[in-house]
Amino acid sequence: MIFIKKLVCLFNDYQNSFGIELFCFDCKFASTKLVKRIYFENIQNSDDSIKEQINDALSEIEFNKTSCVVNVSSHNIFTESITVPKLNATEEHKACILKLQKSYKDDFEKQYFYTKTAFNLNKNNRRIDFLLLNKSKYKTIIKKINLLGLNVDKIVFNPTTIGSFIAKKHIISLDKVGLNVIINKSSVTLLVTKGNHLIDYIDTNHSIYNVYNTIAEIRKCELDEVIEDPFMDKTLEVELEVNKFIFSIIKEIKRIGFLKDFTISEYFIHSELGLTEHIKEEIEKNLNIKFKSNIKFDSLTSSCFQAVAALKNASASLPLRVK
Repeated sequence: MIFIKKLVCLFNDYQNSFGIELFCFDCKFASTKLVKRIYFENIQNSDDSIKEQINDALSEIEFNKTSCVVNVSSHNIFTESITVPKLNATEEHKACILKLQKSYKDDFEKQYFYTKTAFNLNKNNRRIDFLLLNKSKYKTIIKKINLLGLNVDKIVFNPTTIGSFIAKKHIISLDKVGLNVIINKSSVTLLVTKGNHLIDYIDTNHSIYNVYNTIAEIRKCELDEVIEDPFMDKTLEVELEVNKFIFSIIKEIKRIGFLKDFTISEYFIHSELGLTEHIKEEIEKNLNIKFKSNIKFDSLTSSCFQAVAALKNASASLPLRVK
């Protein structure tokens, strides 16, 4: 049986450092198998040694020359939404650029890359969502990615990638505005979507992995034992640590819903390392909402949600280089 090797890099961009997770997949027809997952955190922006470490790890499983999709989370990439009356395509574009130039000065198109999507907000108005990349700041992201020595053939933006995957899987009804809470090992991403459109998002550095590490230290046990059953002993210290994490998510949910021009009618939550039921119950209780619970994933999608979303992404690619 012939397998096609696929590599996905989740890239978390911080101010003075960055973190990555590498997912090595074997793909054949409709099936995908995770071969290995490699995790590096707190990489310094000028750390040349990381290239060798990654190459050694990938060489062991013969993945070092595999083409790679990089799924970027960064506060230096952001969205701007503009509502305009329904116009022809040329006039709509002119109206949007004028508004953006007022916010970002006259040299907007020289300073920024952008991609855009649009949809009808109601009978009279259209909403245009711009994904903006400041060229000089994006150069620093590209420089960090190049440090890794990967064979990169595509770079995508995490919130739009997940939003596209959520629409493809019909997780939220296509005609409803939905809030999606995606808890990865090293981050929590909140997305507001309608159909295939990303309306708003918050990409945080809240880490469930840190919660499990702290619990392992409290119990003086291995991390795998915690992941298997995080509430094994239900001690006060463990409960406080988990609740601190949950309330950080509740705070972000309140923030994304504050003074916005949308009404959320459906909710979905996914936590990669477990705890989904406990987190769901606590958020539902505190915010008086109800999450959808009829979503079924295969084990691979459940354990590698963001990586699979990037692997099967239908969103626009970001530039591979900056002039």
